[in-house]
Amino acid sequence: MPPSFKEEILQWHEACLMFDARDFKQSLQMLEAIADSSKIHFNMAIALINIQKEDSAIASLSKAVACDPYMAIAYYIRGILFFKRNLFTEALADFTDALQHMRSNLVIDYTQLGLPHKLYSFEISFNRGLCFSAKGNLDAAIADFDDADRSHPTSSGDRQFLEEKIDQAVDLGERAVDYVTVFELDYSKAIFKPKEEKVKNTKRVNYLGNSKVVAGADDRDAFAGFSGTLVKTEKKLVNKGPLEGNEIEFQPGAETLHRKKTLTDMSMQTQRKEQAAAARSATLSRMRIVESPPSSGRSSPAIQSRTSSLLMDDFDVTKLKRGVTGNGGGSGSSLSSLANSGNGNSMPRRTDTSSKLRVKCYYKDTRQIMVSPSISFKDLEARIQKKFDSPATRLRLKYKDKDGEMVMMADDEDLEIALEIANLENGGALEVWCFQ
Repeated sequence: MPPSFKEEILQWHEACLMFDARDFKQSLQMLEAIADSSKIHFNMAIALINIQKEDSAIASLSKAVACDPYMAIAYYIRGILFFKRNLFTEALADFTDALQHMRSNLVIDYTQLGLPHKLYSFEISFNRGLCFSAKGNLDAAIADFDDADRSHPTSSGDRQFLEEKIDQAVDLGERAVDYVTVFELDYSKAIFKPKEEKVKNTKRVNYLGNSKVVAGADDRDAFAGFSGTLVKTEKKLVNKGPLEGNEIEFQPGAETLHRKKTLTDMSMQTQRKEQAAAARSATLSRMRIVESPPSSGRSSPAIQSRTSSLLMDDFDVTKLKRGVTGNGGGSGSSLSSLANSGNGNSMPRRTDTSSKLRVKCYYKDTRQIMVSPSISFKDLEARIQKKFDSPATRLRLKYKDKDGEMVMMADDEDLEIALEIANLENGGALEVWCFQ
């Protein structure tokens, strides 16, 4: 079974650590187990070069270019190994392929890919020029030497070193291969390493943390998953939650804890109490029994309602009896007439407005009128025109429908719809906009 991506990254990282520790053989063994990419085969070739196994290194480099045909540095190193073995034809072909895969770039920086090395085109051109010199093609060699001198990126001291090597190779001709060395790289550091971010991401991270027991029935409990108070006794837990002093009973042998009174029970009781109080308040608001101020040393009850009041002031109780039973058992006078005749004065009557409809009118200004809910459209129109003192000018009425759009009111049916909207949305008040 092939290793997972995580295992491959970790093993690649461990192999690089072994390589940095100069343990090339152990590093090579670890790389062989995950050898399925060009970078891994390249690293194996570098490890084989460090243990002087150049034939195996050439084979690994061949596998690297098979995985990645555009890997210029693999062609470059394999060409160096061929050159050292006097295989100039093979070396010439590899240096040519390396130059081709440079894609006219003067340098390729492999640092961003994990290899701490920069490959320069002038190095490849000079090495290929030495191959042409060894094969006796001095014109091609001089052309490559000129390209190397022209493509050198700096004018520092190493450029002078290049010029000296070029002059020496030109002077020696075919014998330059015996005295002039090719450009190489530091094989003790030239391996591809995985990115630090990938290595870091392979480590297991516990984002949720570890659960722990914070409450239990006894010290032997090992369950977790809820927060509570500390254990007080082996048989009782005290809950300091929303219900202060509410105790939780623990029954030995039971799997769960039972609460004496739950929040649901308490909320239902509170809801029932609130409903009963609302009903009493509604009843008392419709009719309340109060006491009237004392008069002549006596007080009599008074009955008040929302629309009328009845005061039973000082009167003779015998008159009340005669009024009820007199005249042959008839109802000679009502209770209200007796109450009004007690002091010879009648209580002022208050106009009942509970059955009226308030109409809010918008024209040049805002005015209000009180009308009967059964008023017709014609009467409403006349009342509004009278309210705004415009009998000669007929006002057109509009109302807002449920969508908030202005609708013309033309007959009783439109008025009925407007009243329905007023009862549902405006708290019983009808809003009308007037236009000429």
